[in-house]
Amino acid sequence: MVKKRTLFIFLILINFVICFDVKCAVFDIYPVKIFLDSKNLTDKLTIKNVDTKDLSIQIRVYSWEQDDNGNDIYEETNDIVIFPKIVQLKPSEEKVIRIGCQKSTFEKEGTYRIMVEELPPIKSDIKHGATVSILLRVSIPVFLSPYYKKRSGNVEIAEIIDNKLVIAVSNTGNTHFIANEVKIRGLNKSGEEIISSRENGWYILPGKRKHFSFGIDHIKARELSKVQVVVRSDEDFKIERWIHLEN
Repeated sequence: MVKKRTLFIFLILINFVICFDVKCAVFDIYPVKIFLDSKNLTDKLTIKNVDTKDLSIQIRVYSWEQDDNGNDIYEETNDIVIFPKIVQLKPSEEKVIRIGCQKSTFEKEGTYRIMVEELPPIKSDIKHGATVSILLRVSIPVFLSPYYKKRSGNVEIAEIIDNKLVIAVSNTGNTHFIANEVKIRGLNKSGEEIISSRENGWYILPGKRKHFSFGIDHIKARELSKVQVVVRSDEDFKIERWIHLEN
């Protein structure tokens, strides 16, 4: 069971908004991730208004895929059913959103996103002045676990393009993982370390891959002979590989 966790909207890494002189509503959502499987096809999402004004919230569900470069793609779907789809919340009020899955068999993990969006206030509630209201949107990942889980990955590409070392981390398993850190260490032909760098990653869905670029000096790029790539994920999952480069 996912541990109850408060999620403050202004910390969400989705749909960042640069606020000048604005008024932003705040509401809590938990859990922040939902896991379903063949034995547990239902769950719930709790939303609480922690603002001082009434809120109208719309909830929609999207399938979640990634393109060849690891960019997220969303499309509305009926695989996941939610009720209600629109809720009205008074200050300090809390409501429960019921979630159900209409699929019962899956060999590969199903990945979805529940989008929780604040609706604009009715015109009569809008006050004149310099304040700008920001409508908030939060994305909650939903995972449908396969019958058996296989976690595996690989580093597929390592090449130098325009003074950048480009690698591709692929997910060869049937369930997602998060590339929390991608670290590289490059050696010259004498075995001396000449570059070392790291990047933070994101979700890599089953069968997909994501590219990571590391800036490199053009002189060191010519000297680079082999690169060690270490990808660290959650739950002690790690991918490690040495790749030899052709100069």
